[in-house]
Amino acid sequence: MPRSLFLISGGVKPEEINIGEWIKAGAECVGMGSALFTSELMNAEDWDGISELCSCSFKAIAREKALQ
Repeated sequence: MPRSLFLISGGVKPEEINIGEWIKAGAECVGMGSALFTSELMNAEDWDGISELCSCSFKAIAREKALQ
């Protein structure tokens, strides 16, 4: 399916290596839910922690996309 774009949402972790592997494998973008909004962070109302995971994930995606 050469004209298809893929959004990966299962098995994606907010880690540079994991995100990079998905992008290298051809994912156009990745989606995360419970990996970013963990029950621990949500129960602790650790909004800064959640923001940090999101920020690191965006940076990892941008770095990998810049290499393509």
